[in-house]
Amino acid sequence: MTRIKRWLQNLTTLNEAFGWKEVRLFADSDIPKVVNNRGETVVVLARHGAEAIFGCGGVLANYVKNGCVVKLICLTDGSRETRSGHRDKGIIDKIERDTIDAAKFIGETVELGFWRFADNNLSANKTTVGLLKSVLDKTMPGEIFIPSITSGCDDDLAIVSMLYQAIDDSKTLSHFNIWQYEGRNPLPANKFVDVVDSNWEQKIKALSSCVNQSALFDYAEAAKGLVMYRGCSRRFKIEAFSVISKDQFIKLCRLLKP
Repeated sequence: MTRIKRWLQNLTTLNEAFGWKEVRLFADSDIPKVVNNRGETVVVLARHGAEAIFGCGGVLANYVKNGCVVKLICLTDGSRETRSGHRDKGIIDKIERDTIDAAKFIGETVELGFWRFADNNLSANKTTVGLLKSVLDKTMPGEIFIPSITSGCDDDLAIVSMLYQAIDDSKTLSHFNIWQYEGRNPLPANKFVDVVDSNWEQKIKALSSCVNQSALFDYAEAAKGLVMYRGCSRRFKIEAFSVISKDQFIKLCRLLKP
């Protein structure tokens, strides 16, 4: 199945499962201004740091300001950025440096993890699922951020599958939401967060510092363009998410089998 066909199939199943059949523009008073969960740990799973900051950097900055620890785990090594597919250690180190620099703009309580699996070869297996289970058992996160299940990227779908397998039979992890953040494909969103100006500025500075990851895709400019589209004006700095409970996520994964 091609990526486009799979994306359309997943989007259709998502809409049917949860009834998200329309998109509505929130009035200013309806847009949540603050994500206020003091003292929690938030776990963010991404291929590379720039992908996560592009999708949810403003919300993550707000979590940090509200006293939360943000644990950002970058699962793949960025070797795809060489275009050749060879795992160039120099490129990998530069991309990790990008993420380290970017995290400083998001806030002091961002903790980074680099798992260094090869790009385009990530899978949900005993090793990766075990690593993720260990992280979740130690952190007991209040929220988990992942790429959208409607993503057309194989590595993103592997992350979704890893999380599903890690929490499906968990007896200790029960009370948390899963935030699917926006990437390069459209997202069927059910939650919109108006990122305050200071958090937005932090996000753009963070993305601009990802100089190596931005060589092939300008994340900062793309984020600005998406905000102009999503917010309908310069007034709103909206990040969009599909937010579902653990049980809803498990139900969805059983339907889609990512």
